[in-house]
Parts: sequence; C-alpha cells; structure tokens
Amino acid sequence: MPGDCQRSTHIRQIIMRVAIDVMPYGDFSLSKLAIEKIQPFFETHVCNLELEESFRSDPRVIKVIDEIGCKAASGSSCNIIIIEIPDDIDWYIEKKCVEWIAEKHRTWGKEERNEERQ
Repeated sequence: MPGDCQRSTHIRQIIMRVAIDVMPYGDFSLSKLAIEKIQPFFETHVCNLELEESFRSDPRVIKVIDEIGCKAASGSSCNIIIIEIPDDIDWYIEKKCVEWIAEKHRTWGKEERNEERQ
C-alpha cells in the first residue's frame, strides 16, 4: 500500500534515502511490479543492479518504492524499508541477519597484517 514505508530519521538534515532489507536472513530483492516500473530507467537489467548501493539510493528507485509502497516493492524473503541519512556521510550497507546503514570509518594496519600472512 502506498505510504506504508517505515522511515528512520536522524538529527542532521536528511536528504539521502536508501532502501534496505530488514527481514531476518532475507536477501534484498524487488517484486516483479517494482522491477517493471524501475526497469525503463536503466539499460542494465535491474536484477543485476539490486545489490549495488548506488542503485538502492537512486532517486528513481526510491520514488517507485514510495509510489507502490514498501510492501508491494519487496520481493520474496525481503521486507524493504527506506532509511533517511545525512547526505554528507560516506556510508555503506552492512548485513548481519538484517541490513542497516553504517558510516565508513578509516582503518590502519589491516593491510599490513594480511601481507604478513602471505
């Protein structure tokens, strides 16, 4: 049902919206209806793009999900919600059972440890 998308907001100005899957142990996928409505915007088949972060934050994709509703846009074993995040952060989608948005942070030493093992 349109307008059924759960939203999460933060204190900073919200301008980026990202679709994620919150079904435990599910995999992000779009319904046939969502794919039919989104496909005309892309040259590559949508099924090949679904897991890309840039696809999941694409305003055209978010607009279709908003128009048909999160429930209707969710594929099998998937429960899509739209998360709102500040546009000024470097983010990625993380998954352990369910998905969430995490801010990227810098790390040091990881590469050096991997080189020592080889």
